[in-house]
Amino acid sequence: MILTISAKAQTSIYHPFPDSNAYWRESLTYLDGFMNLHYYEYQYFINGDTTVNSKTYHKIYYTGIKTDWPPYDTVFTINELRFGLREDSNKRIWSKTFDGSSERLLYDFNFNIGEFFLTDISPDSANFITGIDSVLVGNDYRKRYLLYNYWMQSSDHLFIIEGIGASTGLAELIMPPFESGGMIDCFYQNGQVLWSDSLVTNCTLVLGTPEYVENKVPIEFFPNPFYSFATLKINGEFMNAELKIYNQIGELVKKQVIINESTIINRDRLQVGIYFYCLTNSMGNIKTGKFIIE
Repeated sequence: MILTISAKAQTSIYHPFPDSNAYWRESLTYLDGFMNLHYYEYQYFINGDTTVNSKTYHKIYYTGIKTDWPPYDTVFTINELRFGLREDSNKRIWSKTFDGSSERLLYDFNFNIGEFFLTDISPDSANFITGIDSVLVGNDYRKRYLLYNYWMQSSDHLFIIEGIGASTGLAELIMPPFESGGMIDCFYQNGQVLWSDSLVTNCTLVLGTPEYVENKVPIEFFPNPFYSFATLKINGEFMNAELKIYNQIGELVKKQVIINESTIINRDRLQVGIYFYCLTNSMGNIKTGKFIIE
């Protein structure tokens, strides 16, 4: 086995991870032991900070769609707090869940060509750094670490970009795809796509752009299930909000602006089945729910 080690043009300026207004749009395929396929489309995004044991973490939320085959089923997750993210003064990136678990080291940008990239998502001498080059992110060039995975004997589409993360996902195991695997499709900051993977043709955020603001505004949707029509009741905070309705495979099937506190939602041509709705007001607050048409 011969490894080619290279160092192409690279930037000397270190680019830290973002601390706000950032989205990682990702996809992941998982084949379980029963040969059932699970497909995920989702995004991580930063919203606010929190302090744990005197350390400040950026709160990372998750919005996504999971589809299972078989049986054919779809699960929506909206604005779920997944973990905290912080960067220390030594160019190391840490994550922490909020269940009392210890920190995990995601990235360490002090390694060099010819060394193993050793972190909690790249353990046990799995990934060897074969090269460092540069990639354009927005208007700036950032370092890209090229990896070779000894476990899978592959360097297939395996790399890490400063300030973004691994090609396999922000916080996912760094391994070449084989039956199962994930990838960062696109990276957004301040509303702009700064980088997209060369294999990706669609950078649309899953279920739109969630701007998470926690609220306890009651939304009523009844009857549920229904046959011909249902009633949606809101309060003034969601006046003139946009209502989007999705089917079980995540397709947008209906949308309308809610201009009254009580609105009739007609079935129209919607088929029998399970649907998900997302109500977004002018401040970016989101309320979601599920209903059934019989």
